[in-house]
Amino acid sequence: MEASSGKESYHSHNSNKESPHLNSQGNAINKKMQRMIHFLKNAKPELVPDLELFVMSGDSKSPNELIYYKPSSEELGVVQLPLDEGPFVEITKARRYCRAALRTKDFQILCTDKEPLQAFTLLGQEIDLKLESFKDVLETAKQESPYGYEIDYSSLFEDIAFSENYIYLGTGYFGPLFRAPLSEFVSGKATYEKIAECNYFEDLSVEGDLVSFAGERDVFVIKDSELSIWQQEHTVYRLFRVVEGNTAIFAAVTENTIEIRSLDIGSLRWGETLKIPCTGFLQWFSFLHGGLLVVEEGIGKFVVVDIHDGNVQKCHSTGFEGVQKREHFNQVLFDEVHGLVYLSSREGTYSTRL
Repeated sequence: MEASSGKESYHSHNSNKESPHLNSQGNAINKKMQRMIHFLKNAKPELVPDLELFVMSGDSKSPNELIYYKPSSEELGVVQLPLDEGPFVEITKARRYCRAALRTKDFQILCTDKEPLQAFTLLGQEIDLKLESFKDVLETAKQESPYGYEIDYSSLFEDIAFSENYIYLGTGYFGPLFRAPLSEFVSGKATYEKIAECNYFEDLSVEGDLVSFAGERDVFVIKDSELSIWQQEHTVYRLFRVVEGNTAIFAAVTENTIEIRSLDIGSLRWGETLKIPCTGFLQWFSFLHGGLLVVEEGIGKFVVVDIHDGNVQKCHSTGFEGVQKREHFNQVLFDEVHGLVYLSSREGTYSTRL
């Protein structure tokens, strides 16, 4: 299934280069590109109403498990793939805004932004959270913030994420990003620290000790209390990443470009930027799978980019062109074992054969 405090150091390298592989006609197409083009051209999405799907946190040890949400009943829980076999295990009732879940040897936990934060074991037992210390830290951060944000405790969190050892909490518009040791969090004795401050945390991704997110025209990467920033010319609508050894490859999708850049994780130094034109970006359907970035430029019109060699291909999909409920697909999930792809949005989940 695919789907820090202390002194901050700032690294920025803005060298750009145009890709030598941008011609979408006549390029040699490798097998994985061929397979993706074939999938897009032949997909026949079918709507599964009243169902949203979300991946488990990146450090989870349950690759075939997903979070599910049913808007009509506000049912939130976990399910194993394939969906038609289930079962759907309800954990709680909650509004759908932000949620995260983790299953490892040490922790089996689901967290949701309800009143203002609730946590449960994956067996449905509520964890007693004591948030007084967090509120104290948040009030201090508010006084120090240049943004002058207001604290609304009824709708406090906009992002929740887990790594193997930490929980990350993004607060409100113009609010900070905090983290706390997960062992302390579940015991109700957490010490929270502010690790970043931004206007919002688009595509917050946490795996191991590497944290990344987009905030307007910047891509932020945090590792071991160090901050590295990749500055963009335009607003970043989607941010994707893949980690390969000591290198992370980032793909930033803006209104008119796709920009790809590698980062040495050890030194937090950036490589050169590969810029690819992408016009009319709809933001409906974007995902990174198997080293291929797929972006829907127009309804049913896709650009596919190999993030390793810069090869670009374009194709048209009558199946996706016919999708009526065009809410932004917040999750695109590949179930390779059962040959299925799920495209999940607030309007429901589409499934199609891979």
